[in-house]
Amino acid sequence: MKDAVIVTALFDIGRDNWRNFSHSYHTYLEDMKILLSIDCKMIIYTEEKFQQIIGENRLVTQKTFQNTEIRILKKEDLEIYKKYGKEITKLMESEEYIKKKPFNVPESDQPWYNFVNFNKAFFIKDAYKNSIRFPNHSLYIWKDAAVYRSEKHLYHNRIWPDMNKVDLSKITFFVRGTSDKISSIEDHVMSQDRRIQGGCFLLPAHYIEYFCNEFENQLKKVLDLKVMGSDEKMMDLVYLNNPEFCKKIQCEWRQYWKFFKY
Repeated sequence: MKDAVIVTALFDIGRDNWRNFSHSYHTYLEDMKILLSIDCKMIIYTEEKFQQIIGENRLVTQKTFQNTEIRILKKEDLEIYKKYGKEITKLMESEEYIKKKPFNVPESDQPWYNFVNFNKAFFIKDAYKNSIRFPNHSLYIWKDAAVYRSEKHLYHNRIWPDMNKVDLSKITFFVRGTSDKISSIEDHVMSQDRRIQGGCFLLPAHYIEYFCNEFENQLKKVLDLKVMGSDEKMMDLVYLNNPEFCKKIQCEWRQYWKFFKY
């Protein structure tokens, strides 16, 4: 049976105290209400302190309660952090890297921002293998917790996606821009060239292991080059390595809903 599960996560990485690009968790939780109002199967990864408020915000209808699994996890137990936390932190705090980086943005300044974002596909892998309510589904969809920030009426108590409109033969990315080439991995990773959008992607179950392995392979290449960029840059590299496994849909930021709605 073709069935979809949305996977999302919210962890406290201290963003409300950042000098630049700060964002309060009250605002995150308010924005997240829009995602939580969608009538669909949803697995939410979070830490214990957010469990109650997320659960309360998810209780839009009895049906959404039945369609919900909240999985509690300490951020220190994220797979990416356990494997690469020390190496990424050491790199991003090094004098060589600080002199090299051209922008002061979260992905170049905040290791924990990257640990959580780099873990997106690994949340999906855990959901597929270990979910109590929704394991072994045909499609897992990543959505950032605050992916929708306006037009609440579009999402409230609506079913999404229409599986008849989803291509399960490929990984689906949403992109800005049309280029499929880069001249240099190092330059691209450190740039603000925005292509694949990390806020949402569709990962068929049979591609989960492949995607996680490819993401790690690209992350290792980037670390060998002593540079660092966003999860979106790693996804760009995954796509460029094997474009035949991927489908790209061009759209503006956060405009994913319209493509697979009923």
